[in-house]
Amino acid sequence: MKIFIHGYVLLSNLLLIISIAAITAAEYNEADYMSDLLKALTPTPTGWSNKTHYCKWKGISCNSTSQAVTSIILPSSSLTGTLPPYLYTLTNLTHIDLHNNSLNGPLPYFGSLYLLQTVSLGHNNFTSYPYDCIQYLYDLRTLNLSNNLNLSNWVFPMDDLRNSVYLDTLDLEASNMIGSLPSEMFDWFPNLHTFIISHNQIDGNLPESLGKSTVRNLRLNNQGGSGFRGTINFISSMGNLAQAWLQNNNFTDRIPNMSNCTNLSDLQLQSNSLTGLIPPSLLTLPNLRIISLGDNRLQGPIPVFHKGVRATLEPNYFCRSDVGPCDPHIMILLEIFEAFRSPYFVLPPITGNNACTISPIWLSSNINGIWVKDGVFMIKCERGKIVSVEIWNYGLKGTISPAFSNLTSLVNLTLSGNSLNGSIPSSLTTLSKLQLLDVSNNNLSGVIPIFSSRVKLNTTGNVFLMQNKFRQGGGENATIGGDVQTRGSSKAKLRHVIWIIGQGGYGIVYKASLPDGRQVAVKVINESKGNGEEFINEVASISRTSHVNIVSLLGFCFEKKRALIYEFMSNGSLDNFILKRGFPDAICSLDWNKMYNIAMGIARGLEYLHQGCISRILHLDIKPQNILLDENFCPKISDFGLAKICQRNDSVVSILGTRGTIGYIAPEVFSRTYGGVSHKSDVYSYGMLILEMIGGRKNYDTGGSCTSEMYFPDWIYKDLEQGNNLENCLANSDEENDVVRKITMVSLWCIQTNPSDRPSMSKVLEMLQGPLQSVPYPPKPFLNSPERPSLQTSYVSSSNLLETNSAKTPV
Repeated sequence: MKIFIHGYVLLSNLLLIISIAAITAAEYNEADYMSDLLKALTPTPTGWSNKTHYCKWKGISCNSTSQAVTSIILPSSSLTGTLPPYLYTLTNLTHIDLHNNSLNGPLPYFGSLYLLQTVSLGHNNFTSYPYDCIQYLYDLRTLNLSNNLNLSNWVFPMDDLRNSVYLDTLDLEASNMIGSLPSEMFDWFPNLHTFIISHNQIDGNLPESLGKSTVRNLRLNNQGGSGFRGTINFISSMGNLAQAWLQNNNFTDRIPNMSNCTNLSDLQLQSNSLTGLIPPSLLTLPNLRIISLGDNRLQGPIPVFHKGVRATLEPNYFCRSDVGPCDPHIMILLEIFEAFRSPYFVLPPITGNNACTISPIWLSSNINGIWVKDGVFMIKCERGKIVSVEIWNYGLKGTISPAFSNLTSLVNLTLSGNSLNGSIPSSLTTLSKLQLLDVSNNNLSGVIPIFSSRVKLNTTGNVFLMQNKFRQGGGENATIGGDVQTRGSSKAKLRHVIWIIGQGGYGIVYKASLPDGRQVAVKVINESKGNGEEFINEVASISRTSHVNIVSLLGFCFEKKRALIYEFMSNGSLDNFILKRGFPDAICSLDWNKMYNIAMGIARGLEYLHQGCISRILHLDIKPQNILLDENFCPKISDFGLAKICQRNDSVVSILGTRGTIGYIAPEVFSRTYGGVSHKSDVYSYGMLILEMIGGRKNYDTGGSCTSEMYFPDWIYKDLEQGNNLENCLANSDEENDVVRKITMVSLWCIQTNPSDRPSMSKVLEMLQGPLQSVPYPPKPFLNSPERPSLQTSYVSSSNLLETNSAKTPV
């Protein structure tokens, strides 16, 4: 699509250039140019003479009918001189090859030569690259300007090459190019198989589009200045790659998994700052013949490649000078450091084959003539076993590896003052000799595992752990009595409880207030309900969120009583505003504008959970009782007891059993034959919830004339087909009718049986915000309403967080 659109936009420019060329040609024709070219070149090429027609000159090809020049091929002919500027008069030229001569002066202008396929002017002495020199070369396949060492500094000509979408070979080696590469450049060249820009002064990160390209021969080596930086992860997805020269740059981090690079034969990575272990996939590449890894910071055992591979491996930080395994403690440390992501210059070098001989490292700075210790990396041993690991103020990033638990003699683990993220691995609780765990002043999140009382635990300075401080070793972080842990403060006393506002199978919900006067809803969990996994799950999930359409967890209490403290929502749950038997007028309190805004708000909240958080959160219990409404009827998603936290790029997650509430559960949740559980499962629940808002009744209630003997969406779909207004949902205007119809169609898309047929929440928002005509007509969902199994449900319905007149039991 880019090719055609761009070609269309530039068509007028192309025609203008052709017209100018035609006018110029009337005054200065091909014969004039070829005569000037004859005079410019020294020595005169063999067979060239004004007495002979230029179509008979050596290296010149012409069209047999029009006698127009089609190619100039004179490589390696020891030519000097400056090419005449009016090359664009040769409008039928398809190939020009003058490489490996000594031509000088500025490059000629090729702009109007829209039939040109090959430009090979490498290994000359050209001095400048004129503006728009190669623009509008729509059929260009090969461009070689390499080894023109006298070119004045120039940047990659993306604007000029943007139209050359058929380009397959680009060689700009040693041509004094500076700057960085455009981020989208490889998207424009789908046929590019050779890309060479070695020996220039290009720096910065490589474009992500390179990893998606079809490049086979890649040479980026020996960039002057700071060179290319960042990771080389782009290689891992380049299945066509045969040659990769990346040496003498500033690439950092690990060598990625190379299992997709089955065509790779020549890999040059020396003289970078690569770290970590060599991936096993690199050792088994079937076509690998040459590899150079020297002058990096690679660790672990010396790699053994298959027979026939010429490998250069030193210098590096391999544990041994000969082939063989590393000491087990060294391998544990290397596995630990694989989880860290840090600048290469601060990553502690694990050298040698004895962990107990690793020298301590102190980072320090000179302040007013006094050296101040800034950071420490230190390993201490007793009787040949590691008892202490201290890495503080060392600039570490990444996560804390569970492999620390393999250091069974560990007494002290200090990782304070770094930039670590993720959670504290629960496996650390198995360290029977551990006495001190200091992870203070990092960016850790999640729930703190429960350690033995003898462990002194320091987690201060981790904002996202502040809510999750349960009773730890020594009790320093415990909450007691009526105290609750709150955001922004260590502890706070709840004022007197005003009244009970809800009660369910998992506990009681009270209305109370904090010392600052804020009203809160306090959900106190029954002690008999489980081992606290759902409680921990809710705290871990909701503490990662901050969004106007997600209920705010203000604090919690874990000792003696497990309680969750939420912002108080004065308008109750959405369930109170959906028409049900016994409440025939309930829905009338919300007009269609409010209903539409509620649908939009819920969609925004779910999109945030799926796409906006650091980790993707699947709610897995979307229903009206879990949608709370504030005083302005702004909806907020609540009750994260069944939520699932996963990585943002995880498409399918694993859960045990069935979770959710009957009537809203996606088919794949109660039967994996329909597909895997994913964010699309929340989309299904959202669709059923919105249909319930529209239909005005519980979606599993088969009583009444509209739903008797029918699956709930069936009669909604039937009314949609017939163009009827839904019973009890009559709108007052055509505009409102269109809104109802649009919401209905979007909801029916959300409840498609196959998860892949459902839109994402981003797409749902797009359809809801667009015109009715932009929403395609949905197919009819064919799944029958499931029987009501025994389900795992929330410990307390979130409707119990609301001010109501009577207690409710969650559905």
